Amino acid sequence: MDNKDVMVGMSIAITDDLPSKDMIGTVKDWQLCGPTNFIYEVVLMNGQTLNLRSHQFKEFVTPTYEEYMQSINGKIVNLDNEAVRDKYFVKWLHSLAKNDLSDPTINENYFNSIAHNPNVGQHTYGYKVNNKTEGIIQVVELSNNRCNIYWFFVNKQKHNLGIGQKLFNHVMEKYHNRILELTTRATSDRAIHIYKKYGFQIINSFTQTIQGTNVDLYRMRREPSLVENVGVFFMDDLFTESIHVLLDYKSYEML
Repeated sequence: MDNKDVMVGMSIAITDDLPSKDMIGTVKDWQLCGPTNFIYEVVLMNGQTLNLRSHQFKEFVTPTYEEYMQSINGKIVNLDNEAVRDKYFVKWLHSLAKNDLSDPTINENYFNSIAHNPNVGQHTYGYKVNNKTEGIIQVVELSNNRCNIYWFFVNKQKHNLGIGQKLFNHVMEKYHNRILELTTRATSDRAIHIYKKYGFQIINSFTQTIQGTNVDLYRMRREPSLVENVGVFFMDDLFTESIHVLLDYKSYEML
């Protein structure tokens, strides 16, 4: 971060991973230590004070500390038929889904395609903060040992709170002994890089028409793991909202 961009009172993070209260804080003061060098006094949320140069931290962009701390205490739940009909959830999900695909008709088929229904091998998980669903991911069983990831969205107003990462890690751990597949745009370099970190590999490519435009897509697969702990990787929530992917064929056909 450039010196000119640092301001007293700015929220900062001293890590590239999902921050904890030991890694985020506020710029309290600064002092000049040379013609163009500054030392900044940073007070972390745990009360510790550090003296840092500007290249040692970055601006921490999140709505408020309170929202960040609340998100840490959120929980992953099954999204049943009642939950997917909640007006708060429907409003933000529909706004993202229609931007990625088309303007789907909200009807019984729409809700049934989202809701958790293990009787048909459809497992839908939501991330709840203060009893509101702020993220969603869905896994559908294609066979006894093979699953596909479909819906994967985070409320645009709740980005940078680690919600997408927690949902994806939940799926990776719960289905570690299954073949997992998903589809992503061939141009989504960031998405492809992250999926490869989780063990996914490109198995084929194809072109599909979406909203009248031909889109190049990759089909990716992750082979079963013998261990439940597959590792935790940083995933930006902004990434989850822009890749279309995890909607895959099912959502296109639904529309």
